[in-house]
Amino acid sequence: MPLGKYLDILAVSKDESLEDLDKQVKTLSILSDIPEDEILHLPIAEYREMVVASRFVENYDETSILVAKKYHIGGMDLIPVTDYRKVETSQYVDFQTFSVDPEKNLVEILCTFLIPKGHRYNEGYDLLEVHKAVRENLSVVEAVSLSAFFLTLCRKLTEDSLNYCKREVQQIKDRETRAKMMAKIRALEMRLNSNGDGSPT
Repeated sequence: MPLGKYLDILAVSKDESLEDLDKQVKTLSILSDIPEDEILHLPIAEYREMVVASRFVENYDETSILVAKKYHIGGMDLIPVTDYRKVETSQYVDFQTFSVDPEKNLVEILCTFLIPKGHRYNEGYDLLEVHKAVRENLSVVEAVSLSAFFLTLCRKLTEDSLNYCKREVQQIKDRETRAKMMAKIRALEMRLNSNGDGSPT
């Protein structure tokens, strides 16, 4: 199942304004590409078969797979950044921005670290085209595995940044300023450890 459909189904399942039947019809429409009004006019036996066939969504297995060296989707070869030392500042800043709402911004988070072959991040290619290709062609299993990997990658990057800050703060001569800065760093470390890592979905 493409990632875009999965995200659309998640949005439907969380919409508290919808009745259960409406959610079911919308989910079947997303999965089958059949308009909702046509689904409502199906014979009940056929509708029931579609409901049974759609149960895999409720019991989706998020078993991780290995991150591939390359993803060929939407006519592009996308290369995942797997070495945190190669993450550019602009990538890290965008990741921090999108990770405020990881479920809503999952496509954007993935595209922060999936770079078209031969390019640097957001340079010489249309980022919106990459978003579209990932949403429409990347499978849910691949997306879940990649997001877990990228979150772990950024966790390592953040830990290293905090360790660097600690070393710099220890050089501050004013004890009060040094204590305040160290307290802020410890608070960030506690937040990092309490968040854990893994898939936002």
